[in-house]
Amino acid sequence: MLSVIVPIYNGQKYIKKCIYSILNQEYADIEVICVDDGSIDDSLRIITELAQTDGRIRIIHKDKNEGLVSARKTGINNARGKYVAYVDCDDWIEKNMYLDMVSYAEKYNVDIVTSGTIYEGKINKTVYDGFDEGLYDDDKLEFIKSHIFFSDRRYEEGIRSNLVNKIYKKDLIMDIQNSISDSVSYGEDRLCTLKCIVGAISIYVLHRAYYHYAIYDNSMSSGDNYFYLDQIGCLYRELLKAISDTRYSKQLKFQCGIYITQLLLKGINNNLGIEPEDMVWIHPSWVSDIPSNSRIILYGCGRRGKTYYRQLKNSVKNIEIVAWVDKNYKNFIDHITEIKNPDDIDELQFDYIIVSVENDKAAEEINELLAKKGVDKSKIIRPIPLDSFWQFAESSGLYV
Repeated sequence: MLSVIVPIYNGQKYIKKCIYSILNQEYADIEVICVDDGSIDDSLRIITELAQTDGRIRIIHKDKNEGLVSARKTGINNARGKYVAYVDCDDWIEKNMYLDMVSYAEKYNVDIVTSGTIYEGKINKTVYDGFDEGLYDDDKLEFIKSHIFFSDRRYEEGIRSNLVNKIYKKDLIMDIQNSISDSVSYGEDRLCTLKCIVGAISIYVLHRAYYHYAIYDNSMSSGDNYFYLDQIGCLYRELLKAISDTRYSKQLKFQCGIYITQLLLKGINNNLGIEPEDMVWIHPSWVSDIPSNSRIILYGCGRRGKTYYRQLKNSVKNIEIVAWVDKNYKNFIDHITEIKNPDDIDELQFDYIIVSVENDKAAEEINELLAKKGVDKSKIIRPIPLDSFWQFAESSGLYV
């Protein structure tokens, strides 16, 4: 059995979609533990009505709000399954998520199966762990344990911190979840995930994305969060405690320092009023590789595309952006400039097409589309620049 724990606090707008996405799983041997953490809206009434139609729903009501960590502890202490998973009440999951993940867990007898995450809302992107798909045990797992924060010199996140895109053996995570201090109100996922990876005997990394993670304006690190620095300090102390008793403490302490520094930079930017989707810090040095007076088509209108657009417009190399295209062009109505249909490329005169997407799979699909259109490979450029922070860390000798 799989126990799916859903902490709920004032989630009346989203809870039905969330719960239905769990109940409609192709893997049916589940229990859904809804922990109502003192909601003051209609959340409790909604889940009570849902429970009357499906006996797999169990409701635990708490009289007062005690926070996400406390709610997760309540859920796991009442879980009856061999495996445990979490879903936040404002998110939803693909119907084949748990069938796929449990099958890998059973086939390879692993402690953790981790998958990709689809971010939606203020930021739209799909992300995966920074390690290749496959089974990690013995020496291969040792490498993961020493690179939890960052995978390698690609500066990618190692095993992503989210609890919700994974399933765990309850025997592994139960004591770890209960060890997380209720005082940790930021980065609790990172702390719990780190402890689970250190304690795991085997992990399966799955490069498929099932979990839809919604990002709204009430982000924990938003501009009006005056306790952000205190929260980061608390997280840092707890992470150092978790790292200190491992054989990887030297490597992980350094990675942890970089991780915390990035969080501080993000918090500073937010408090200065910079939108989260602008917090990329991509150094414009990649523009130097584009010849002066070039005619450019920018392909991709996501976070990286917006950054590239600004950097090209501010370049002194007299680069002309003849078009900005995106397959979802119809969704960009109130954009800073007109976004065109990629089919329009056939009618345009250009020297280069800049593929401005972060996701490797999406970039491959764009390259295939352009190849079908007969675009010469030499005219397709996909810059992979370092974020400014990493350029500083490398040039100063902090990261070798």
